[in-house]
Amino acid sequence: MFAKVNGTHLYFDVEGAKLVPDGSSWRKKPTCFVVHGGPGGEHIGFKPFLTPLSESMQLNSVLSWYSYTFILRGGK
Repeated sequence: MFAKVNGTHLYFDVEGAKLVPDGSSWRKKPTCFVVHGGPGGEHIGFKPFLTPLSESMQLNSVLSWYSYTFILRGGK
């Protein structure tokens, strides 16, 4: 997914649902943005530690350009 912010496309990976059933209605979970530590950094290293948080919040991990192009190339 991507969002356009101030003319720049930010690509991100979403983990966890934003809306979850709560009895007969729906409840919004909080959103957490995960940003890697600098140029060339990757969000992949965070996934094993942060995935359990997706039960209580939606995680949006900002992807570096390299990660995005890797995904577009089908992992090649």
